[in-house]
Amino acid sequence: MYQLAISSDELLQGHDFHIVILKQPKTEKAVQFAFAQDYSTLYEVVHHKPELSCWFIDSEVCSNGSLTYLTKCDPLFLALDYLYKQYKTNPERYSPLEQILDDEDYPHTRKLCRCKELSNLHLYSDFKGADDFKAYKYSEEKVLGWLEKKVEKLACFLQTSKTYVSAGAQSSNFVRSNNSEFQTVDYKLYAFGIISDYLNPELSSLLRQHLKLPEKVKPAAEEPAPKKGKTGSIHCEPIEDNSKGVLAEKQPQLNKKLSTTQKKLAKIDKTGMKSLTSFFSVKPKSN
Repeated sequence: MYQLAISSDELLQGHDFHIVILKQPKTEKAVQFAFAQDYSTLYEVVHHKPELSCWFIDSEVCSNGSLTYLTKCDPLFLALDYLYKQYKTNPERYSPLEQILDDEDYPHTRKLCRCKELSNLHLYSDFKGADDFKAYKYSEEKVLGWLEKKVEKLACFLQTSKTYVSAGAQSSNFVRSNNSEFQTVDYKLYAFGIISDYLNPELSSLLRQHLKLPEKVKPAAEEPAPKKGKTGSIHCEPIEDNSKGVLAEKQPQLNKKLSTTQKKLAKIDKTGMKSLTSFFSVKPKSN
């Protein structure tokens, strides 16, 4: 059984590759992640399974139309969730990173300490201690400032790349290439949604309030609905009665002209003649 997966050449060439189960910050469900390069780089394992899909591989048809791909993930988002929960338990507590990431349900979480991005934990936290030993505490001001920069950077990329940010699931191949109808708030709100996929609901709500984003934005430049034609007082009825399988009687047409052949057929005496359908009916069985 085939299963298609997409990954970078750098990841496929390396032998140090480990798939583990970690907790997703938003859903708090078990999700597959992958460590590479001696646990210094984190990848997210994304599974996409359309309802009706298949793959053509050489001369075979693979009924499993799922697609698995690996994309780099910033481990600071996963660490932020644990730092925030420590803050909710004890707001004044400073803890070393190994203790913050200690999760009995997901023991591989502690391996995040080896990721190179975790050296930037001070960007959204208060800390004490020297370089060889540091203790960290959640700082709401720093966290919201750090997340705001992430949203603005992503929104800028979406705008410069002319990404279609409509709420509808419409392919960019079937929309106009001119995205000038989208305003800055559209890109910002779209970027906020992407970032929020890696935040717990409480942090996502705080970030929305900090950015002063509306709950919903009216889609820009909507196409006007086609006008309905006037029907007047004409009463329309179906020709077929589908509920009973019987054809409704058609109203007689006035001033209908018959051809010469039709006039001759009408004069023929049809007494004793059978209809064509009678030859195809089921005959009763003789006792």
